[in-house]
This record gives sequence, C-alpha cells and structure tokens, in this order.
Amino acid sequence: MIQYVFTLSLNFINNKQGHFAMKYRYLYLFFIVSLFIIPDDVKAAKKLSFEPPRGFFDHSFQLTITAPVENATIHYTLNGKHPLTAENVMSGSSPLTITVDPDDFANRDYAPAVCVRAIAVIADTAVSSLNTHTYIFVDKITSHSRDGQRPGAEWPHQGSSVNGQKMDYGMDPTVSNSPKYQDRIQAAMTDIPSMSMVMDLADLFDPAVGIYVNAAEHGEEWERPCSLELINPDGSDGFHINCGARIRGGWSRTDSNPKHAFRYFFRSEYGEAKLQHPLFEDEGVDEFDKMDLRTSQNYSWAYGAGSKDGGAERNTMLRDVFSRDLQRDMGQPYTRSRYYHLFINGTYWGLFQTQERSEASFAESYFGSDREDYDAIKVDAGYQRPYIMEATDGTLDAWNALWAIARNGLSDKTSFNMIQGLNVDGSPNPDYPKYVDLDNLIDFMINTLFVGDFDAPISEFRGNNSPNNFWATFNRVNPDGFKFYRHDSEHTLFNIFEDRTGPYPAGEQQEHFNPQWLHQQLTENAEYRLLFADRVYRHFYDDGALTPEANTDRLIFRKDQIDNAIIAESARWGDVLRGTPYTRDNEWLDDVNYLIEDYFPVRSEIVFDQFIDQGWYPNFDPPQFNTTSGQVNSGFQLTMTTAGGTIYYTDDGTPVYGQLSDTGTQMTTLIPWTIDKRVLVPVQDIGTAWRLQVDFDDSDWDMAGGVPGGIGYEKSSGYEQYISLDVAKYMHEEDSSNPNASCYVRIPFTLTSDDLAHISLLQAQLLYDDGFVLYLNGTKVAEAMAPSNPAWDASATDNHEAEDIETFDLSDHIDELKTGQNVLAVHGLNYSLTSSDFLMHVQLQAGYAGESSGDLISSSARKYTGTITIDKTTNIKARVLRGLQWSALNEILLSVDEDMSGLVATEIHYHPLPEGEGENEIDGDLYEFFEIKNIHSRSVNLTGARFAKGIYYEFPAGGSLNPGDFYVVCSNAVHFEQRYHFKAHGQYSGNLSNGGERVVLFSATADTILSIKYDDEPPWPIEPDSIGKSLAAKVTMPAGNPDHPDYWTASASVHGSPAADDLISHTIDDVDISHDTYQLWQNYPNPFNPATTIRFAVPQAGFVSISIYNTLGQQVEELMSQYVEAGFYRMVWNAERYSGGVYFVRMNAPDFNQTIKILFLK
Repeated sequence: MIQYVFTLSLNFINNKQGHFAMKYRYLYLFFIVSLFIIPDDVKAAKKLSFEPPRGFFDHSFQLTITAPVENATIHYTLNGKHPLTAENVMSGSSPLTITVDPDDFANRDYAPAVCVRAIAVIADTAVSSLNTHTYIFVDKITSHSRDGQRPGAEWPHQGSSVNGQKMDYGMDPTVSNSPKYQDRIQAAMTDIPSMSMVMDLADLFDPAVGIYVNAAEHGEEWERPCSLELINPDGSDGFHINCGARIRGGWSRTDSNPKHAFRYFFRSEYGEAKLQHPLFEDEGVDEFDKMDLRTSQNYSWAYGAGSKDGGAERNTMLRDVFSRDLQRDMGQPYTRSRYYHLFINGTYWGLFQTQERSEASFAESYFGSDREDYDAIKVDAGYQRPYIMEATDGTLDAWNALWAIARNGLSDKTSFNMIQGLNVDGSPNPDYPKYVDLDNLIDFMINTLFVGDFDAPISEFRGNNSPNNFWATFNRVNPDGFKFYRHDSEHTLFNIFEDRTGPYPAGEQQEHFNPQWLHQQLTENAEYRLLFADRVYRHFYDDGALTPEANTDRLIFRKDQIDNAIIAESARWGDVLRGTPYTRDNEWLDDVNYLIEDYFPVRSEIVFDQFIDQGWYPNFDPPQFNTTSGQVNSGFQLTMTTAGGTIYYTDDGTPVYGQLSDTGTQMTTLIPWTIDKRVLVPVQDIGTAWRLQVDFDDSDWDMAGGVPGGIGYEKSSGYEQYISLDVAKYMHEEDSSNPNASCYVRIPFTLTSDDLAHISLLQAQLLYDDGFVLYLNGTKVAEAMAPSNPAWDASATDNHEAEDIETFDLSDHIDELKTGQNVLAVHGLNYSLTSSDFLMHVQLQAGYAGESSGDLISSSARKYTGTITIDKTTNIKARVLRGLQWSALNEILLSVDEDMSGLVATEIHYHPLPEGEGENEIDGDLYEFFEIKNIHSRSVNLTGARFAKGIYYEFPAGGSLNPGDFYVVCSNAVHFEQRYHFKAHGQYSGNLSNGGERVVLFSATADTILSIKYDDEPPWPIEPDSIGKSLAAKVTMPAGNPDHPDYWTASASVHGSPAADDLISHTIDDVDISHDTYQLWQNYPNPFNPATTIRFAVPQAGFVSISIYNTLGQQVEELMSQYVEAGFYRMVWNAERYSGGVYFVRMNAPDFNQTIKILFLK
C-alpha cells in the first residue's frame, strides 16, 4: 500500500511547498500524501452522485454512489481518510451500493454520524473529485456519544495525552438523559443547521503536525486539508467543499482548552477557489475565500477562563455577537454570524458560530475595488503572541501615518481636517488621504463603551498598555477612512457600572496604536466632541440602536436561535470543569435573564452619564419634534420645543453650526457666594414688590454676607460650613413662636452696557435644602421643589439634600438683565417647620463670547420661531444654542409621497481605465461613477433618497432634479473632476464591482426606485469591463428594464459621458470636413416622431453644448454640456414628452455656434 501511495504522489499529486522531503522527513509516507494538493485536472473532474445525499436520518438505508464516467471503480472510507491514501480503503464498481447503518462501527468511529468519503478512479487515475457526504442520526446523538470515551483509536485519550492538549468526549447523561432535557435533545440538534468537518485525524492529533494538539501555531504551515459540509435539518440545499483548516483564536489556543475554534480557507488547490453559498441569506454576500467557525472561548463551559466578572457560569454564546449585531444596527459595516452544530468525523463537537473575517477579501466583497487595494489591520494577540499591530493584508504605512498625525495632537482645525482628507476650509485635498471615517470611529467607540469591553480595543488584562481584539480595513487606492470592526467581544455586558472611557496609555507607542487612543486624541477637538454627541443622541433616543428596548430585542433574537441548541452544548461540554454540569435552565438562563432584567434597563442611562462626565455630551438636550421620522401627509405642521436656549435649524442638509471654539466660554461671576444679601423670614404677606422692584426698600431686613455667605440652619451637622446667617430662630418651631418655612432673599448687582453686549450665557449655581423660586428683576427664571405660585408661608413640595452644587441655565432670560442696578430675588422653601436643617446658597455667573469664538451659527441656519409646514420630503436638522454651547443634533426626515418614476439609470462606469503608468499610475477605481436622469416633465425631489446596496450614498436634503437633468455620484470627487473637468454631484462610499453586482436606489420612504444587477459577461456589453468604456443606456429616454442587457450598450467614448446623454461616435465617410472645423449636420429623420438623430463634429478637445429651443426662444432641454475629445458624434433626442411643432437645435463651442431647424410631428 505504501508503494502505491508513493507512485501516486510522484505521478499526479503535486506538493504544495515543493520540498516535502525536508519539511516532513519525519512523517510516514502515507501521511505525507494527505498534505499534498490535488492538481488541476483532478479538481476539474466531475462529482460523484450520492443517493440519498447528506442529511438527517432516523434509520439505516442503502446508499448508492455513482461515478460520472463508465467503468470506474469507487474507493471510499468511513474514517475520514482520503480514499486514495488510506490503508484500509474499501472499493467497488460504479454504481456502488453500501449500507449506512449508525449501529455498524466497522471501519469507522463510534459516533452518531456516518461520514462517507469517496472518489472514482480508472487504472489508478482519479476521474472524479473527492466527495464527502455525512449522514446524521439524531436519535443516536446520546447513545453514540459515550461520556468520557474517545470515539476511536486514532483520537487522543480523555485528559491530556498528546502535547498536554486537554481532551474531553461524549454527552453527559445527567443532561441528555435527564427528565428535563431528554425530550428536547433531538430538537436541540435540529433547531439549527449542522456543519460536518471530515479529515484525516492525524492532521488534527499527530504530535508533530496535528493542528489541534499544536493549537498555538499560526500560519499556512499549520493548515490541513479537510472536507466541510453544511447540512440543513429542513432538507434544503447546503454545501460541500474541500478546503484547508486551521485553529482560530487568541488566548483560547492554550492546551488547557479542549474545545478549539476553526478557520477555513477556500482555495483552488483544494478544489473550488471560493465557497459559493449564501451563508447569511440576503444579509450578506454569497462568495467567500475564508470563514471563521468560532465558539465560546473565554466564558466557556469547556475552558472557563473568565475575568473579574466570573468564568464558565457566565457563558451565553450571545455576548460577542451582540456587539457585532449592534454595529450593524448602528448603520456600520460589521461581520455576520449564524449558529451551527459541528461534527468532526461524525463525532458531535458542540455549538459553534460562523463569523465573517474582516480582511481584504471582506472589504472587496462589501466595498468594491480589489483586495490588493486594501490594508487589513489587527493586533497580533493571543497565547504566546506579542500584542502589537500587524497587517494581515497590505501594509501598516497608512496606519502609522495616521498615528504620527494623531500623536502631534488633533485639537486644531488643520490636523482635524487633514485626517479627513480636507483642507482647513473643508475642501478636498488629493494630497491628504482620508484616514478617518468619523462616524464609523465614533460608533465603534460608543459600541465598545456601552458594552463595557475591558479587552478591546485596549486590554485591561494587560494593564491598559496594549491593544487587543479589533480589526480595521483601509482602501489605499481610494481612501475613505479606516473602517473599524468589533471582534471577539466576549469580555462585555457584565458589570452594569463598567466605565471604560479612559483615558488609557495604550497607543502612545506606534506599535500599540488603536482606535480608542485615536478617539482620546480627538476628544480634544470641539467639533469631534459635538459629532460624538450627535451620534450618542441618535443611538440612545427615540428608535435608536441603544435604547433599552432595542438592546433587549437584539439579545432575545439571538437567544431564541439557540434556546434549544444550548442544551446539546451543555450535554457535550457542560461537565468538563465540574462534576455537576452547567445547564440551560440554571447558569445559561440565569445570565441571559440578568442581561434582560437587570443590565439593559439601566445601562444606557449609566453610559450616557459617563459621556456627560467626560465632557463628550452637553448637559442639555437637543430640540424635540412633535413627530418622528417617517411618512407624513403634505401640509403636516412640524413644531419644535426646548427646555431652554434658542433653536436653530436647517432644511437643506447643511450643518446648523458654523465654526466652533475650543477656547470655550469666558465665565465671570456677577454674584459671588460671599456677596452681601438682604434676608427676611416673613411673618405675614408683604406682597410681591420685594421681588419685582429693584429699588424696593429692604433696609430693615437682616444682612448676610462674607465667608461662607449662605443662609440657613443646621440642628445636627453638615450645612454649618456654608451658613453665615442662622435663621433657625425664624423658621424652626422649637426656636420661634411664629415659624415660617419660607425665606426671602434679595441680592443686588450692577452691570455696564458693555457687559450686556457680550453676555451669551447666564447660569445660577445653588446649594439648597429643600426648594426655591428664583426671580431676575421680577421674572421667574428657575425653581425646584416649589408649589405653583407659592404663598408667603409656602413649604417645599419634597425633601432635597444639598449634596452637590447644582447649575441652572438662565440663558433664555438674558434679556431680563439691564444696564445699571439689577436684583436677584430668592424665595427659599423648607419642607417643614420641624425639619432638622435648611440651606440657601447662591451664585450667579455670566459667559462672555471671546473674539476668537468664530461664527457659531451657519449662514444657512434659521432661528425657529414657529410651526413649519411640510409640503415635500424634508430633512430637518436642529440644535439648541445656549450661550456658546450647542446641543447634540436632532434630525428628522419627513417623507411625503412623491412620484419618483421619472428617475432612470443612464450610465454605470464600473471598470474605468487607470491614469498614468508605472509608479505614477492612478487606479481606475478612483474614476468610477453612476449616473441617473429625470425623464419626467416635472422636477423630482431627491431628499432622503439613498443608494444602499452596491454603493452607499444619501442624497442631500433639499436636492431636486429638474426634467432632463442628470445626477452623477462618483467614487472619488477629486479624481473625477481631474478627468472630466467638472464636479460630480456627490461621492459614494464603496466601489462598483468589476465583475458585476446589484445596485439599489431607495426613496426616502424606503421604496425601491432602481434595482440593477449588471454583469461583465455576454449578453451584457463586455467593453465596459475591458477597454474603459462605460455601460450606457441605449436611448436618451430609457423605458425598459435596466436589469436586462438589452437596456444597455457600451459608451461611444472611452471614459463615458457623465452628466450627458451618451454620444455614439463614428466616422462620417460621405462628408468632406477638415479637422479644424466644427459642424452641426441636419438631423435625421426630419420630420420625426418621437426620436431623431443629431450629428456633429468637433475638431479639437473642448467644451461643447447642444440644446433644444422652441419657437419662443426658450430652452426646453439641454442635451449635453461637457468636455469632449476631437471626433465625429451622433446622439438621439427623444421628444416624446413635448408637444409637436418646430424646434431648433443649437450647438455652442469655443468661437463657434450653429443652429438647425427640426420638425416634430406628433
């Protein structure tokens, strides 16, 4: 047998590395062959037919395997080995029938699933690909998973028999046979799909090269061939693919963990170059070159490594995916997951979860461009790793360049704009790569801080000196900012009060640079803090992703997916760490309920307060609307309210704020704590003049002042340090024959006219027990614990301890101030006449706008004065201004039903040619564009419309597209303008796929306007994918189906014709024209109905415009206005929407114009 294998390896199996004799000299020859790679002619061979195919079964059956060619012999195994290399291979002529009996363990392991690997050969030459089918017998899952016993002789013994790797086997009967769970085990196994990994067990467990018993090893040297199947319990199609397997994980690679996770690589050397299957249904792509199969790796029933917040008892298999699902719900790129059971060579191995790997291929799939264009950045972390940054794709050059800028500080406008690819005035600068996507970074940080992740992106386990557990991708060719991904978020959702806002030192060295340190540097910038506050409000309020209700729903959605499946995990792994196994109804459900009942109801408020304490969120709310975003009837009346301050808003998509100042408000004290005050505890009603009149005679009132300056009394201890005037003799019933719970205070102060001109903020600070009403020159400006219209002997409505100084914003009442003498009057209130204490201590401060504060309000913002009528789709952005401080943004999109049917796709430039050559070459992806046109006779309102599949772009508020006009969005605004000499209307994120993909345009009401799946293969035009032409609509007024290739043609010119109907270029053989002459020929046909062809010549490159006019001299349509190369052109004008009659075509070019008359007969 060994001789046969050796001959086979020489004749038709190529070694992957080309030097097996050196690399694997210590292995038996039959084992070496299992590491070899099948050559192309075998990979391309047809597959065997298995009847019945893989699936779930409850009884034995006859399996028939048929070769794709006649006279073939079928070799097969049941033990996971390759049938061409196995010592005990079984064979038979095709078609081959065998009995699949779960109770027959001949030539296979003692396991609940039977794995059949087969290949067809003729004369020792393979004539089929290697195929594997797994048959799962759910009713045998308990009986054929013997607790503590290895499935077969090639598996390591229970315990730590190979390289110290801990092993554990079987289903614990105290779970699987318990009255509580025994009737649910089969449902646990069929509630979710299963994956079956089949391979030579030596590739897992050989001491020298087995990946499972050398789990700490990394890289392609530690990748082994295997078969992977997806088996759906409902019988729907899954997949089978031959691929490479590695161990996946960080610290969990330790040999004390018996349940490792896996990573699978799909490459042509194993068979199919990619896995083509919709792993995530419509949620994600359906083509993969690698896939992670993760499991609980810290708070695991199998391993138990936890943290300060517990260990195995906190296992839920929900925490990590919660963070990634949250990233999705926040509107950011994220990695998708589904739950599966895993079988290894038929042995049940527990509950796992797929996860996309956010590397270059992932970025290519979701953002376009080529994978070679992307950097993928992660921390080289885990068991025996250094915890420094590394690039798994591309380089660290851009990452290190961003760190260098951040290290020098980001508080100023210049550096803040530079990392966004902008000049200081906000215009794009092609020399500044866009390193940061601010919304993505901010949402990543809000996500991280909400879940209280103490192991990412900075690890508390390493003293907050090292980064950990995050990924980032960056498009070097078309920079649109690093995209950060939540990853391995198991150390989350524990302590309700967890505060990870920092700051922390990790990141001060280049090798430890991470997104949280970048965020820390950015919080020194006022604009970043305001943008951070905007995202916080978006996610924490209304229908945001971080409301208690949204968090609970998100967790329950995942909990329901494994509510039964977790029982099987408990039976398989729950007894590894202790005699009494961890179970669903005890530890698992307890921790899930903790999150639902204790954590989520309060966590949002706690984190929100943490942001306020850090100064990342203002201590007042944005304006409130009388409705939420959504559809309204035309004529809807929108109102806004605020608790204080002035509301400003825009409805054109522009920012409300202008320039922000980091110098802040310059505060001055108008009334210090120690100022002289007049005090009276009234014994009768003295009217209201005391608080209304500045010149009221209070000369017979008591005087209070000096240090400390407060008024009150203290029967025990606590307030005495604040009190200058003790009023117990007036207010407490033990000390006064006529006590009163009310106390009047008058505090005069003076202002100059210059003071009044610069005050932009007014606030009072108080220490009070129990209540008060504050009056400024007679106007009530603040109150607390006070009845409405309090009488002269009123009491406070409730107890209030003066534990901290409280600030009350009086900025809405600045107009009450006057030049000269002013008075602040206080009606102090105690809760009762028997209260043990009372305190009234007040200070008044004003904020002055400095000369460097800039223009706080943008030129397009309007002050809110009353109801706004909504008669079209409108996007309102609103903020409150208090002094010099803006609130967070509240934004609302109100959609009015509008006819969008006039919008058509007219040009898609998905594979542009590059510019330049060699080192100076500019990638063609930077010149992509997508063009739409309005072919209706009325304008179309584009507010709130968005591209949300293929490419990503939201049309700005207030935008409309006039009849006949085009709207062009591009991949890079700077490079688009350089090539086409005019500005595109907008820049999208992502890239158009060179191989074709679906692009969808949605309206503001989420209706589909356009859905186009273009392709680069016939019958679609192929020139757009080869020679730099675009995909252009065949006619100027397209009415067909843009999903059909007949709708499209290749553009007339290389680079296409953005913002214009396509010009079909050709040579006019029968016209004698020199190259230095412009010419506009007569149209044909003429008369016409409804379309006619217009031909013209251009002798040199330049701008040319062609327009249609009516007999009144009015322009009815501009057919083109663009830069064109020299040549001969024709274009088609469709006049269907116009009335019949005489029209004129006018051509304008440098030093040239010509007009022809045309006749439209309708």
